[in-house]
Amino acid sequence: MRYAAPEQLASKRKGAGYGPSVDMYSVGVVLMDMFRNHNILDSELNPIYEAQMAGKVEATIAKKMPDGVVDLIESLINREPERRLSAIEVLTR
Repeated sequence: MRYAAPEQLASKRKGAGYGPSVDMYSVGVVLMDMFRNHNILDSELNPIYEAQMAGKVEATIAKKMPDGVVDLIESLINREPERRLSAIEVLTR
């Protein structure tokens, strides 16, 4: 569920709300997890999930990231699907 985009979670119909932006959301969450150095089931998961649902990178993770990575991830986990970067935009960034 942590890798599901907000529009997927909001939809009650199977397959509804799915599109390329859903995959990009998941890529953003995976990138964010790559900068964490402990288990995803630890006690910090709740604030990280809350920040993610707000379309932000949680502060303790953000300070471990190189410049520009926070902006990239936040562009991928934006709550508005039409504002997320596409795969082409990520590759040409």
